[in-house]
Amino acid sequence: MLHSLLTCTLLASSSALAGSSSEPAGPTIAVVGIHQGTLDEAAQERAIAALVAAIERSGDFDALPPAQVATALAGREQVVLEEGLLAGARQGVANGRTSFNQASWEESTTYLANAIRDEEGVFPGANVVADLWDAWLYTGTAKLLQDEPDEGGSREAFVKAIALEPERPANPAQFPPDVVETFEALRAELPAKAVTLGIAADGAGKAWLDGKEIGSVPASVPGVLPGVHYVLVRGEGLQGTARVEVPEVGDGGTPEPVQVRVKLDPPMLGTAATSTVGRSNQTTALYTALARRTEGVDYVLIAGVDGDQLHLQLMHVQTATFSKALELPFADDADDEAAAAVPLLLPAIGPSGTFTTTAASAAPLAIGSNVALALLLTQPPEPAPIGPVVTTTKKRSALPVVLGVVGGAVVAGGVGTGAYFLTRGPAETTTPQGTVVIHF
Repeated sequence: MLHSLLTCTLLASSSALAGSSSEPAGPTIAVVGIHQGTLDEAAQERAIAALVAAIERSGDFDALPPAQVATALAGREQVVLEEGLLAGARQGVANGRTSFNQASWEESTTYLANAIRDEEGVFPGANVVADLWDAWLYTGTAKLLQDEPDEGGSREAFVKAIALEPERPANPAQFPPDVVETFEALRAELPAKAVTLGIAADGAGKAWLDGKEIGSVPASVPGVLPGVHYVLVRGEGLQGTARVEVPEVGDGGTPEPVQVRVKLDPPMLGTAATSTVGRSNQTTALYTALARRTEGVDYVLIAGVDGDQLHLQLMHVQTATFSKALELPFADDADDEAAAAVPLLLPAIGPSGTFTTTAASAAPLAIGSNVALALLLTQPPEPAPIGPVVTTTKKRSALPVVLGVVGGAVVAGGVGTGAYFLTRGPAETTTPQGTVVIHF
């Protein structure tokens, strides 16, 4: 499928390239993998190579694989992770504070509970817990200030906040005196109930506890307070996390050591939202942060699957806008289909460099299903130079009409032409009969 499309595209474009004078390379498109959980690291590498080849054979653009994107992003990976993964959780905490300040205690705890869930969901990528401290402190305070105070729930929330940042006090300028007194009394009480936490993994790696680096595993960490803690272990090309609940022993009891063993798997950035809108919001925030912090890149390719649809989309870095997504049915792994559909997507970029049609947000993809992107951000490769610049003429052609078969569907047209035709072929038809690309 892929070879027939690319071969015909190359033949159709060769006359435009032959005998031309040289000029600087064209606009750049960053390729950072495909969002599909069935693609392991090796499959992602093959898919990226095919996408890069498909983009560059268009004759109009230069494609940057992850090694070159790493050069353009170097040193800003953690910023991207925090901006791109924590946006939803931080907005939830902000909403919870607003409701708290309006004395809407129940509404406040609902916002904060959702923010806690969201931040826990992206901990594998972000490795940050500071917002959880705020969420638990405000949750405990709201429970304590209700018409019928939930003192047990308040204590539990305060304990969870203190466990994450034992040295951080409650600000008396923000909270009532009785709340500060209760919180500080717990902060003084809990160190006597601290345990030693042993961290092991099923391979070599480096460990973090509540966002703070511990060192190589196995590791032994004394002085860990009762409450919920978050362990992250990263090995070469692997990662694992654990949510650890340290029990609170009664007065006079002897705290027992707690052991946790972390399973290492290919890395992921977090858990996908359950709703289509939620997944779209997550993808939008992630790619907006990536584009904002990556230098020398004109566009970022967004590719992945949601349900039985393959989504292909571009983000224009300068204007922070998204092209209209190309949506196609697919069969099995979508890597071949994605590369084959690239000629349908590229015409979304108009002659001025902006999109012929735009979308308000990114496609609803699972943020945790792109191993290549997770590796790029959490374990970036050694930066590779972007040059040397290839000096070939890249003459923008008119919008092509593409006739072909992508994932068992007959496809005609390109993004912005208003002319795609998708027809499901027989279920057993998985091999295209050929592709023709006609340039006017």
